[in-house]
Amino acid sequence: MAGASFSFFALADFGVDIHYFIPSMSRHFLQSALAMKHLAQSPEVDIRFVALLGDNAYPMGVSGTDDVVWRGIFEDVFQFGRGLKWYAVLGNHDYWNVASAQVAYTYRHGYLSEEAGRWYMPAHWYSEVVEHKGISICMLALDTEQANGMSHHSEEGNDIFPYFRKQRAWFEREVSKPVCQQAHWIVVLGHHCVISAGPRGSIPHMQPFLDVMVTWHVDLFLCGHDHVSQHAQHMGIHVLAAGAVSLSGARGDVDDPRVDFFHEQSPVFAMFTVSHEAIQGGFRSGSNASWLFRYKQGSGQREARLRTVNTSLW
Repeated sequence: MAGASFSFFALADFGVDIHYFIPSMSRHFLQSALAMKHLAQSPEVDIRFVALLGDNAYPMGVSGTDDVVWRGIFEDVFQFGRGLKWYAVLGNHDYWNVASAQVAYTYRHGYLSEEAGRWYMPAHWYSEVVEHKGISICMLALDTEQANGMSHHSEEGNDIFPYFRKQRAWFEREVSKPVCQQAHWIVVLGHHCVISAGPRGSIPHMQPFLDVMVTWHVDLFLCGHDHVSQHAQHMGIHVLAAGAVSLSGARGDVDDPRVDFFHEQSPVFAMFTVSHEAIQGGFRSGSNASWLFRYKQGSGQREARLRTVNTSLW
């Protein structure tokens, strides 16, 4: 379909309970949610999904599917997007309580029934192909807290290591499948960043995942963890950190030349529009929805994927 496109939002480190948390932080959260709602209701914008990039319940996670915190971080905040999937991944703060409760919340009214609502985290890591208007996105969602844990402990005797290794093998297996390689775009969701100039920096044990992304020509990696808005590029992959929805951060000590945009203040969220030919996206102010940073990436990664697929047939 010529000229077809659709859009999606991405946000991380957002889940400060509006009913109980620090007013300034909850105000930023509500401002961002309202700005997204206004954009989603615009006739010029076709929002198809929302990516939630971890630290969904800040700072202590949730205790179960009936925890009242769900209302203050999600149900009472986002007054739009009924009928859309809100693809969620886990962050480190989500592990401070019952991380698996965020998976269970997907199934609370039965196995992905229509009544189950918008929240979608069917497993700790998962993949799905999103198709709309003839445009396809192969989306892979990671549980990067395992990589974060690996970075703080040695591999020897570390009970996280088998779990981490299993996820990495799954990731390479999924991203290399024809259904993913032939999609118009490959988008990876995770909480911890593979590249960051923020105070927490790049997570060392995210490197194996970055290596897989390079090998299989991923287009876009979305993350958070550092409470900043940041854009970087690495070997054709665009990396955007959208961690300043509710909380403001700071610049770290690392001056990484791959980072070409860095913004410390909240509230900010990310928005993208995809077509057959390009992804156009960046960061918008949660205060008034104005653009703070915009970029455009073409289909070079897909062309590289298709060359690889065609070569493998001979």
